[in-house]
Amino acid sequence: MKKRTFAIFTCWTMIFMITALLFGGLIPASESSSAGKITMQRRQRRISSRKAIKIARKATRGGTVTDCDLDYERGVLAYEVEIYKGRNEYTVFVRASSGKIMKSRSILPSQKKISVAQAKKIALRKAGGGVVTDWDLDNEFGIRVYEIEVRRGMYEYDITIKASNGKVLSCTREYDD
Repeated sequence: MKKRTFAIFTCWTMIFMITALLFGGLIPASESSSAGKITMQRRQRRISSRKAIKIARKATRGGTVTDCDLDYERGVLAYEVEIYKGRNEYTVFVRASSGKIMKSRSILPSQKKISVAQAKKIALRKAGGGVVTDWDLDNEFGIRVYEIEVRRGMYEYDITIKASNGKVLSCTREYDD
């Protein structure tokens, strides 16, 4: 009888210890993972695009917003806000985490010679026809360029055109199924 009682006691003790180890190990793990989620949420907290646009418009003292993209600029998550005011174009980079302006630049009208319509016509000629699906006026290595996407049949063309003279800088074609 003593052996049987001792065996039952030992069995229940082992079950209790295993249960305690399992739940004891799980509880701190879940607490630490929730703490990790809170830390990640703090790191990912950022201002809205609407607020970034407001900050950029204040920096340029008004103007018409033409584009707002969230991307990394020099390793920092930032909104790139493009604004036209008068005959000038401004690009303002607003830090997504704090709303502070990282940098701002103005593009003078003399740096942009051809119009969007002219750039689209050049791109369509280069692709051999099709439909313009997207375009953007951008600054690559200090040179103003139009980046134009053309869809023709089962292919998509990405064409980069120098904005000052209309020269085609690059043209890539991808099969789009």
